Amino acid sequence: MQNPTLDTAKLSRFHWILSTLAGMGVLIDGYDLSVIGFSVLLISKEFKVSASSNPLVYALILSSALIGMAVGGVTFGRLADRLGRKTMFTIDLLFFIVFAALSALSRNVFQLILFRALMGIGIGADYPISSTIISEFSPAKQRGALLMYGIMYYWVGTLLAGVVNFLTLGLGVKLSWRVSLLVGALLAIPVVAARGLMPESVRWLIQKKKIEEARKIAEERIGATLGNAGNETPRKTAELFTTYLKPTLFLLVTWFCFDVGAYGLGFYTATLYKEYGINSLSKIALFGALSAPFPILSYYALMRMIDRYG
Repeated sequence: MQNPTLDTAKLSRFHWILSTLAGMGVLIDGYDLSVIGFSVLLISKEFKVSASSNPLVYALILSSALIGMAVGGVTFGRLADRLGRKTMFTIDLLFFIVFAALSALSRNVFQLILFRALMGIGIGADYPISSTIISEFSPAKQRGALLMYGIMYYWVGTLLAGVVNFLTLGLGVKLSWRVSLLVGALLAIPVVAARGLMPESVRWLIQKKKIEEARKIAEERIGATLGNAGNETPRKTAELFTTYLKPTLFLLVTWFCFDVGAYGLGFYTATLYKEYGINSLSKIALFGALSAPFPILSYYALMRMIDRYG
């Protein structure tokens, strides 16, 4: 009987642990990007800004992390290709921890916007690196399911954000939002420690001609050989816009539509609740938590179907 390869190996405990650690980064991202939508209602009271009187400042409080994400996705993605997945898989969350904690300690609006923009670099880095490391270790037949599993954690983070927002309300305006932001940094600490125990991506090692190290990791962690992975030819980034132009455009449009809903509308959901007359902060926090279960169930359903139906 032929030994399994990276692509034909059975789904193992290692695959689930790796995908969970990648997903925990997405959870932390989902938590922080969701928690700010509610926290801005308290931040606006402390720093005397509002959507009507200071629309630009209000918008930057909500969206400054997105500016950093755009930078982080490009720069850290390239660094992950040069320095390794594992290295950047850890550094991106360290970046997040530092600036998420500083955001919670901000003394004025300028500091808050600046620290959240810098924190966003870590968030933007984690998305592509997490998805890449899952796909590079996953068996071909379960690759889609594991990617859906990792992304599903975004909505687990949204659910957690709603719960934390609700539980911290009793701390008062000045302390509540700071504790909520700080929780995101605290959540990331054990994830960083656990990620440090994970091996380097086998496929990245192959690209760097470190075949023996790649073979050892594949055998010890997955019980598989390298198979054809050792003979793969690295692709150039330019091919995304030539050979693979159609799927690239499809994915860009799809992600754009998702981001408009998840971020564009998601950031302002709590503000809209208040504008439409819901003045109870506890109700707004719970509404935020209740927005998450349906997407979680949807992703679970996709996990079960994506590799079967395409």
